[in-house]
Amino acid sequence: MDLIKNKPTIRISKPVPTTPVAEVLPAKEKPQMITMSASPRPGDARVLLSWEAREFHHYEKTQNWYITLGVLVALGVTFAIFSKSFITAATFFMIGIIVVIYAQKKPGKATFTIYDRGIENNNKYYPFTQLKDFWIVYRPPEVATLNFQPQRGLFEIKVELENQDPAHVRSILEQYLTEDKERQEDFTDALARRLKF
Repeated sequence: MDLIKNKPTIRISKPVPTTPVAEVLPAKEKPQMITMSASPRPGDARVLLSWEAREFHHYEKTQNWYITLGVLVALGVTFAIFSKSFITAATFFMIGIIVVIYAQKKPGKATFTIYDRGIENNNKYYPFTQLKDFWIVYRPPEVATLNFQPQRGLFEIKVELENQDPAHVRSILEQYLTEDKERQEDFTDALARRLKF
């Protein structure tokens, strides 16, 4: 009888409600890519200057240019094959084909317009509020371009000046944007120009 009376009692406690981990930790936000898109042009925007420009500067390729390209591609493919890197060899071959295709591409014509509220390039309008600054690279006949740096995005806007007076273009734009007088031609553009690409 004593054993029964002294038998320990087992207490069962109620489970403590727990909050799921997914509710405690904040949801991880997905990184957003910063891009700049063209805006609709205001109907009352006033035209200050407009001209027709080539989409890019095209260099006529000589026979020696294509021969040099072929030799460089052949050397790269040969080296890759001797190194038993067939993927690299195929990559060199494909790069050679792509370069030939782009080398033969002719530039189209696009209309560039400066308004009192922004610019329009190839039917794409950008208000001055979306542009950080501008700069002019003028060393004719090698290069003559008008360039804009967007507030957002990595790629600049480049326009061929053609026969426009850079001083006149500058006098218009400096009323709305800051000119970056220290900036010059990018390395990649200078390299492509020297290679006549």
